[in-house]
Amino acid sequence: MPNAIRKYPRLPANAPAEVDIIVRNRKHTFKAVMSAVSCEGIGLSLAAVPFPVPRSSTVSVRFLLAGEHMNLPGRVAWSKSSDGRLDMGVHLRLEMAGSGQRQTYARWIVGAINDARRANQL
Repeated sequence: MPNAIRKYPRLPANAPAEVDIIVRNRKHTFKAVMSAVSCEGIGLSLAAVPFPVPRSSTVSVRFLLAGEHMNLPGRVAWSKSSDGRLDMGVHLRLEMAGSGQRQTYARWIVGAINDARRANQL
């Protein structure tokens, strides 16, 4: 739900994804699970990553959405390691994605938020 930090509500998620993390001009690919989604971001949980992931690192998140393969660029907003996992929040850079991907994500997330509101889950 929106608060002083977030402009848009977050919805819980539990879907597989892959994330490319660019650190020191090198791309590293990891399997991940989406834990939350919003209009502007995605929460991810990864198995332990063998290096620190600095805030603002460039990432690309790949996942299947409504039968379409998505590949959305973003930047790490925050990351936290604990219990052998890395949790991170990704601020999506939708303006850098293709128009079809932007439209697909926008239609889906707006529909999901409206469905959650109708079900009084937000």
